[in-house]
Amino acid sequence: MFKKNKKYYIIGIVIIMVMGVFSLFSKNNNVEAQTRQAPITRTPLTGWGWSSNIGWISFSSVNKGSGGGNYEVSLLSTGALSGYAWSSNIGWIKFAGDGSHPNPTVDRTTGAVSGWARACAGTINGDCTGVSRTDSWDGWIELAGANHPTVQSLNGTDTSSQGVSFNVGTGKFSGYAWGSDVIGWVTFNPSIGTEVTCAPNCGGTVSTTLTGSCVANPSSLSATGPVDFTITPSGGSGSYTSNGWTSGPTLTRTFPSITPPATFPVSVQDTSSPSNSGTINCSVAGSVGGDAKMWLNNDPARAKTSTKVRVGQTAKVNWLLDDYIVQGLTSCKGVTSQNVPVWQNQVITDENHDNGDLPTAQSSITGLPKGVYVLRIRCEDPGNNAINADTNSVTIIVTDSVIEEI
Repeated sequence: MFKKNKKYYIIGIVIIMVMGVFSLFSKNNNVEAQTRQAPITRTPLTGWGWSSNIGWISFSSVNKGSGGGNYEVSLLSTGALSGYAWSSNIGWIKFAGDGSHPNPTVDRTTGAVSGWARACAGTINGDCTGVSRTDSWDGWIELAGANHPTVQSLNGTDTSSQGVSFNVGTGKFSGYAWGSDVIGWVTFNPSIGTEVTCAPNCGGTVSTTLTGSCVANPSSLSATGPVDFTITPSGGSGSYTSNGWTSGPTLTRTFPSITPPATFPVSVQDTSSPSNSGTINCSVAGSVGGDAKMWLNNDPARAKTSTKVRVGQTAKVNWLLDDYIVQGLTSCKGVTSQNVPVWQNQVITDENHDNGDLPTAQSSITGLPKGVYVLRIRCEDPGNNAINADTNSVTIIVTDSVIEEI
């Protein structure tokens, strides 16, 4: 009897041990599952903010002309915003809070934005970690608040003073942060320039494939004035939109006051789903007026702009540049698309101007092989070569036998 019971006793002990091992294994797995967390990913932002008080704010050192060294503001997979932005006027702006100011956060589902950033110049040591300055400015910038709620809290009401919001479909930020009277309102989607944007695949569906052209009318200005711009996007479908521009197959906008020369990027998006986006540059050149001109040979009327010469014969090129010179375009050189070494990029130093009563200058062009040669002169402002002007062109036709009076 005892042997039989002993047998059952041993079997029972084995069963209990197996169940204990299984329980311990399951517990360890649960602990591992509870402690294992998805890795936190970081996606950099790009683009610019704008304040009428302190000017442009760059969110990444990859922005052209950003300055400040190597930096970025990033959106983490947790929704936190972190890192530094740069202002050439007040320096570093840190995206982080403290005990009294909640950290900046984006709701990756609704797009609501909350929390604070801080201009480090608002601290005594300028490092964002010390005590605040003694002149009442502490550098804090509220991304959204009671007076400028994030757009998800407006329920369709007026959004003209909305706080910062994030579009989870496009990856773009919009709205205004408030930085007290020192910094003022900071827009995250300025009317000129590229809005603050989370890189592609930052929870959105934007594909940066759009390209296109931007035409300015007039194409150049000699002084500050109005310009009509027309953007014709390509690579997308449906209608096209951009903040502040008239939407449609093309985008149009009139700027009442542009100071030439000017170039600025415009962020464009189509209405397809998923949407496509891209950046198209618009520009208007600087120009000057006047009657600077070129002509050929011994023409008292200064009207001859084409001549034929035989191989080995000389053509005389004349010019009068006083209207350009008196407007500050004093850096002049020869320009041609053909191989004319004695003319291409040669500095024109003999403008011969003298108190407005200017004689003309002349150059002899010889030794050209048979062909057609088009010459002109370009004059630039030495301090800004984007402001320039070209004279009319003259054409020299070199043949084997035709001789023309010179």
